[in-house]
Amino acid sequence: MVFEALTRVQLRQPAHRQNTQWPPNRRRFVSLITALGLPLAAVTTVSASTASPAVGTEVTTTSPTQSTQFGTTLWQGGGASLAQAMQRQVAAYGPLDMARLFYPGMPASWSSITSAVGNTPVAVSFHASPSTILSGRLDGAFRTWFQQAPTTRRTWWTYWHEPEDDAAAGHLNLSQYRAAWSHLANIEHKVGNPMLTSTLVLMTWTLNPYSHRNWQNYYAGSSAIDALGFDGYNYGHKLNQYADPSTFLNRAADLAQKLNKPWGVAELGSVKMGWDSGTARAQWLKDAAAYARLRNARFVSYFDSNVGVDYRLHDTPSSTAWRSIVQSG
Repeated sequence: MVFEALTRVQLRQPAHRQNTQWPPNRRRFVSLITALGLPLAAVTTVSASTASPAVGTEVTTTSPTQSTQFGTTLWQGGGASLAQAMQRQVAAYGPLDMARLFYPGMPASWSSITSAVGNTPVAVSFHASPSTILSGRLDGAFRTWFQQAPTTRRTWWTYWHEPEDDAAAGHLNLSQYRAAWSHLANIEHKVGNPMLTSTLVLMTWTLNPYSHRNWQNYYAGSSAIDALGFDGYNYGHKLNQYADPSTFLNRAADLAQKLNKPWGVAELGSVKMGWDSGTARAQWLKDAAAYARLRNARFVSYFDSNVGVDYRLHDTPSSTAWRSIVQSG
């Protein structure tokens, strides 16, 4: 059964991801990093000819206790089917530990998803208006979807990922959003499939004090939310640089640890700097993977897509690095 999309929520490009590349300039460097609330050392300066050591903020670390699953988004650009998108990613990176799926409305049936991804675990997000969910009109459809979900592999399911900008624009009532989350989680819990994991996905930017946001405004509570997911992008691109990944992943890992919840990176991405052959971005990917492993992230999905900004790993160093990460996951 394939559900009808009940909303017209499009995969969007938040302002914090826009690819405005500034030439290196000390004044801009100071003003931007100050605005982000980070020390100047938080951005790793790398040039085509020289590289200075990465220096990040002091962060909490833990000893890895389990493996991290690595994968990519399944971007259906160019009219590709989900199965074709999966085949393209496997050809580029080898068998994926996990795959990230987006639905602008209701999710596809499990028979459709499984026919495309096989036995690969998925992190899947979908949208429907909170009022429609709370009306109960979709209870039967969601109950069937949860009942038909795989029982032998993990599914990280997300209702309305990155709600922050929609709420800020007045398009999403957060009280209703949290209530809708609880409503869906209650349906899922009654199904009794332990491989289903409700996962709230927010932006890493939301945890930065300079965002003036409070993550608790989006959090439906521990009984409704099993895990946390975060979308993190290289903010250093505006300075034509690669920021130390720990400087935007550390708050995510710290919050998950505080709440005693598993966590993952639902979207990781960086454009390639114009001066970079790809070797610097490859190192950035390795650093991000290493930090995710160190902080016990359950999954990391690279946003290998071209949606407003081209994050695809078309250069050999970057694609080779991510393939190695996926295969060593």
